Amino acid sequence: MRTKEGAIAAGDILDNAIAQINEDRSNVGAMISRFEFASANLATSIENLDSARSTLMDVDMASEMSNFSSKQVMMQASVAMLAQANQMPQQLLKLLG
Repeated sequence: MRTKEGAIAAGDILDNAIAQINEDRSNVGAMISRFEFASANLATSIENLDSARSTLMDVDMASEMSNFSSKQVMMQASVAMLAQANQMPQQLLKLLG
């Protein structure tokens, strides 16, 4: 830095170093932002999973099995009624024919 050119060259080196530091800081800031977003999403997922697990653990299995069986019997009865209703037109045609 004994000459004017040396001082200018040193200034250019410092400017480049400052620009690189600013770019690196910007990249680090962007990465931190992405990590914070991912962390918030994971926290929400954990909360949702805990809620779902709690709901599953709190189910009264006997009551739910009873409801399931009742609905299954009603569905089978509905299917049987539909099968009979579908046979009625054919039986009517046999009677008339």
